[in-house]
Amino acid sequence: MINRDVALKLNDCDLDRYKGPIYYLPHHEVLKPDSKSTPLRIVFNSSAIFMGHNLNEYWAKGPNMLNDLLSVLLPFRQDKIAVAGDISKMYNTVQISQMDQHTHRFLWRNMDASRDPDHYVLRTVTFGDRPSGAIATMALRNTAKLLEEEYPEACGVILENSYVDDILFSVSSSQVAERIAEEIDLVLGEGGFRVKNWTFSKGHQVVSQMIQSEKILGMIWEPHSDMFEFKAKLNFSPKEKKIHQGEDLHSHEVPTKIPEMLTRRMILSQVSSIFDPLGLISPFVLRSKLLLRSLCMIGSTDDKKEGWDVPIDEHSRQEWIQFFHDLFLVEALEFPRCIKPEGAYGKPILVIFSDKSKYAYGACAYVRWRMEDGLFQSCLVAAKNRIAPTRQLSIPRLELCGALLGARLRERLVRDLSYEFEEVYHIVDSMIVRAQIQKESYGFGTFTATRVAEIQNKTNKEEWWWIAGECNPADLTTRGTHPGVLKEGSIWQRGPDFMTKPIIDWPISKVCNISQLPDTVIGVVHNTTVDHEAFSRKFDDIDLNRFNNMDKLLRVTIIILKIAKKKSFRVEGKNFSVQVLEEAEFEWVKYVQQDLGTEWRKSFKNLGVDINKDGAIVVGSRMAEWLKETWNRTEFILLPSKSSFTQICLTTLHNNDHGGIDSTLAKLRSKYWIPGAHKLLKGIRSKCVVCRKRQKVKQTQCMGRLPLDRLKPSPAFFYSAVDLFGPFTIRDTVKKRTHGKAFGVIFTCLTTRGVYLDLADSYSTDSFLMVLRRFVSIHGYPRKLRSDVGTQLVSASKELKEMNKNWDWKRIEAHGVHSGMDWEFNKSADAPWENGCCEALIKTAKSCLRAAVGDAVMSFPELQTVLFEAANCMNERPIGMKNGDPNEGTYLCPNDLLLGRASSKVPPGTWSDKDCFKSRWKFVQRIVDAFWKKWMRDFFPSLIVRQKWHVTTRNMQIGDVVLVQDSNAIRGLWKLAQVTKVFPSKDNVVRDVELRYKVQEDGPDYRGQTDTNIHRSVHRLVVILPIEEQI
Repeated sequence: MINRDVALKLNDCDLDRYKGPIYYLPHHEVLKPDSKSTPLRIVFNSSAIFMGHNLNEYWAKGPNMLNDLLSVLLPFRQDKIAVAGDISKMYNTVQISQMDQHTHRFLWRNMDASRDPDHYVLRTVTFGDRPSGAIATMALRNTAKLLEEEYPEACGVILENSYVDDILFSVSSSQVAERIAEEIDLVLGEGGFRVKNWTFSKGHQVVSQMIQSEKILGMIWEPHSDMFEFKAKLNFSPKEKKIHQGEDLHSHEVPTKIPEMLTRRMILSQVSSIFDPLGLISPFVLRSKLLLRSLCMIGSTDDKKEGWDVPIDEHSRQEWIQFFHDLFLVEALEFPRCIKPEGAYGKPILVIFSDKSKYAYGACAYVRWRMEDGLFQSCLVAAKNRIAPTRQLSIPRLELCGALLGARLRERLVRDLSYEFEEVYHIVDSMIVRAQIQKESYGFGTFTATRVAEIQNKTNKEEWWWIAGECNPADLTTRGTHPGVLKEGSIWQRGPDFMTKPIIDWPISKVCNISQLPDTVIGVVHNTTVDHEAFSRKFDDIDLNRFNNMDKLLRVTIIILKIAKKKSFRVEGKNFSVQVLEEAEFEWVKYVQQDLGTEWRKSFKNLGVDINKDGAIVVGSRMAEWLKETWNRTEFILLPSKSSFTQICLTTLHNNDHGGIDSTLAKLRSKYWIPGAHKLLKGIRSKCVVCRKRQKVKQTQCMGRLPLDRLKPSPAFFYSAVDLFGPFTIRDTVKKRTHGKAFGVIFTCLTTRGVYLDLADSYSTDSFLMVLRRFVSIHGYPRKLRSDVGTQLVSASKELKEMNKNWDWKRIEAHGVHSGMDWEFNKSADAPWENGCCEALIKTAKSCLRAAVGDAVMSFPELQTVLFEAANCMNERPIGMKNGDPNEGTYLCPNDLLLGRASSKVPPGTWSDKDCFKSRWKFVQRIVDAFWKKWMRDFFPSLIVRQKWHVTTRNMQIGDVVLVQDSNAIRGLWKLAQVTKVFPSKDNVVRDVELRYKVQEDGPDYRGQTDTNIHRSVHRLVVILPIEEQI
């Protein structure tokens, strides 16, 4: 794998450098002893489950780009020279991206258990991946399409006559075969593919590269004799890793080595190994199908169901032993690969026989050629059969199923074979079926009508003939037979003897003497007029909730009307004229107007309601003259407001341009009048995803409850919040021209609204901890400290956010916990209102600094001093409501509790040593009591009022699709995200959610999108598709 560049060994540098997604695959061996090219294959299991996940569940399977198996085999039989090629290591030729390589890592220690394994990546497509087949086939087809103009024949073969890594085709001469094979090698070489070897049939003069037998697409082809062969395979030994441990049985071992305890599971396993896509031995294989069905019917009764592992009875076992014995006789059968014999000329005739029995029905197809000696020769092309259903069907119905199987086989042959058939003959031995095919399908019941209609679509009535049952070779496909009956030269391989004669001598006829056909519907009226009542009944079966587009609804309606009018399921064409669409729309209008009720004249009398000449209910007679001049009509058609049809009509008008309600209403009233249309359009517009994305109406939610921290009387800064602001430019105290940056830090008391301002001199965590230590040395440790975390500091600038990225928040939090302080972080990013106490005071602090400093550049101690003084000024500000009563004392401010007085000035008077300490303590206590009394009277009432977000709205739910407003993003750029978690508050209202969205990451080692989870407040989100509206 290393030498072929399929895998690559990773070194330690590669392991450390790559930062994208990683996944390690388990691997194991798969043994195929009968394979000449790869008896041992290493398979990587992408479906292995680890911690509830596997790699394949994250991938789509991809489109099925393989050609149909029968469509490859049939052209392989049509000409003299057959060519088969096998692409070497097809999957391992297609490389994958670097990101996908690292999701395909595996470990290998080179069978040395004493050392650590090495790390490898797969560089190409591997077998175990779910989309590997689609990727490899797509690469092969795209390679052919690139050179299609230069090598049209070779590329056509690759595109049309390949199946996975096998290429099969047949041509008329050896020279053409060699040329096309060489061109295919050139085309595949451009894509890195290589054909391992080419195998030619016996007509080719080059005998090199020939082998005794070649297995192509599961069938055994002997190139020397140019014959298809079959090999019997029986093996009842136990399996390990899906491989039988014992050897296959030989024919002489069948009676003795068949297990005594033979079960249905064992039988099904052996029967499934018979591969015959062309149906060449289908009469013999039918025996196994019928025997197996009889076992299932015996084992399934009303009160008992035998398991698949229960031994069968002795009588059934003897029947299966006889079948297994006869299975080895198919090895003596040979079928010519080429269906065009030597000496054939002219256009061939395609003859298809169909038949039935009470056990099965089937069809077989022959190609009849004119020979140079004037005789005719035929060859079996393909055959199909089906066992009859367990529910007993009548013989005519089974005959009809056989005829349908023949019609489908004919369609396949005409499409896949490049022959131009002179004539096509469908021959059945049932006059009833032939007579049914000659009549229109509308005269029969559903079972017969659907099959007759399909037969008539695929064939021509004049191609169907009748023949006596004893001359019909398709009888073999319905009863099962011995392999000896299928030998070369038999009626099965060459067709009936009469096919060697001129057609005029064939024992076929078109005479039909059937007066009454079975399954005929009595009383069918063959008229062409439209039955509106019948249409109404058909409309009842149409679920309008499945439509959101008027055009689609009308086209479906037209098909229904055509079926009802023609009394036939044969509806041709999909392009309908405007007149036909209008007729369908009018039928719907009259149907939905039934919802207006019988009292519609009374209900809509103010609109001048009436019935027009077409029978529709209309309004607008008062404006008839104006409507005629403006809209070239004299009336509006009235539609009920609660009808689903009305909803579809309004939705279609809105989706045309997603305009405003008034513009859509104007377009509506050019034809229809809908009561309450404005309200209906408003509802449609509110649910329109396109309009939601255009308008970007952000979600709202009522303001949350205040935490107890802000309402409970407590010492100053007992409950605090912290935030940062800035940066500020400062100068060095020694080198005056050297400038740096510093950042302001604000601490605010959540209860008293006191402020402490300080300055951090660097980006480090230690610098912030120094500020914190200065704060607690003055005011003590808070019981709880609230803050944003990292890049969530909304008021900070870009530099401040970069600073916080480098902070060790775990270390900061641990410092507080060690001192008995709880540090609580806000959940959502980009939500300044969640730390609103600090944000409002930062604005005030900046105003003080602008007034005091202006544009001056100060040193660190100077700016720190200014911040201390600014904090004192802010602590002198009044809080709460202002009281005009002089008897109530001075206003309330934070300094009343911090200093015991409103101003920082020293109060007059002194305390003497003779004063009683108890009196002094009472004085201080009176100051504190006065503060809290004023706090309850003046400040507390201001907390009751909600300044905004007064109404409770819908809670966001997991799965909602939203647009995210990001203040740091480019203007107009909104991320599309999905809600993954919700965080209800104590009042069960969701204000914060977790979102998942995609981030594009392009780099030298990783390129692609990764999932990112973030927390956001609902006020930053626009709901465009709630979970309730997702289907």
